[in-house]
Amino acid sequence: RIETRRMRLLVEGLMSLARMEQTENRSPTRVNVGAAAEIAIEQVRATRGGDVTLRRSSGAVVLADPAEVHEAVVNLVENAVKYGAGTPVSVDVTRDNGIVVVRVGDHGPGIPESDHARIFERFFRGEHRPTIDGSGLGLAIVARAIGRCGGSVQLERADPGDTSFS
Repeated sequence: RIETRRMRLLVEGLMSLARMEQTENRSPTRVNVGAAAEIAIEQVRATRGGDVTLRRSSGAVVLADPAEVHEAVVNLVENAVKYGAGTPVSVDVTRDNGIVVVRVGDHGPGIPESDHARIFERFFRGEHRPTIDGSGLGLAIVARAIGRCGGSVQLERADPGDTSFS
């Protein structure tokens, strides 16, 4: 069962990336990122649990494919819940000078500096978390989805007790 679940998640991740490679299937529309984050958080809570809080400002709207925004936020929140060692996860959606920022943070063990350069690569899994399930596709999906709507993703902080992506 465990191996079947792992393989299903791997195939789903690969299919998400493959869909994002196709430009003809793209349907950008106005997306309220705060509302999309709320739905994504509920999905993560239903599948993984976790203490996740959302703070959002009004007017956080982007032109993007709604499915890709959803996929990006789900993967960021899921990673924070998974790797945050049971600590609370915060999601902040803000709009400042016309730019929408989604910031996801946790208070877990952090990310070793030796992993920083590779965390957005497909199939990369840090050496320090071998017991946590995953395929190494989550952050690659985030980077691809956000890039397609003209944005970027970055690791802001990776210290023990204070990890955040935006």
